[in-house]
Amino acid sequence: MTIQELIQNLQYLQEEHGPDMEVMFSYTASDYWRTELAQSISSVEAGGVSWSDYHRTNKLNEEGDDVIIIG
Repeated sequence: MTIQELIQNLQYLQEEHGPDMEVMFSYTASDYWRTELAQSISSVEAGGVSWSDYHRTNKLNEEGDDVIIIG
């Protein structure tokens, strides 16, 4: 998702639900049921990612500012 796509989605949700709706980050737990969890967002910043063969997904790294990191 690009910044522009994120802005468009947030603008739509703001129109539908108002500007005070809380934003949270969702992720899947590692449990048997693959439970969907939600956590409050404490920061938004530019950061770098690189592919991890071990994890078979992207991981954060110290270099670059390729993406927006929501934490």
